[in-house]
Amino acid sequence: MHSELVDGGVPAGSIEFRQLDLDDDDSVAAFAGWVAAEHGTIGALVNNAAIAFNSTSTEPFSEQAAPTVYTNYTQTRKLTDALLPCLDQDDGRVVFVASGAGPGAFADCSVEMQARVRAA
Repeated sequence: MHSELVDGGVPAGSIEFRQLDLDDDDSVAAFAGWVAAEHGTIGALVNNAAIAFNSTSTEPFSEQAAPTVYTNYTQTRKLTDALLPCLDQDDGRVVFVASGAGPGAFADCSVEMQARVRAA
């Protein structure tokens, strides 16, 4: 479905919203196929999907970690890998949006872990 956004100089119809279930491999593949068929080349990919357990969740951390990493890393990487062939090779951009929780979690990591992440 096309939007009717025109504020800020964005022409109506130049932004299109599509449903995607990041945790469903078939949905990821269908979305990437649709992008390739409909648009061929894209100028930007903005990864903004993530999950986080509620702070009052009763699940222990060990049970929260696997689904969180699966969605926030594994599936986001699958989507990115599936769409990279469509990204404009000259000036295409991939943008990852993160919440304010990331810096806090990073600050709680050991100095060694922070160094490993920065080196990556």
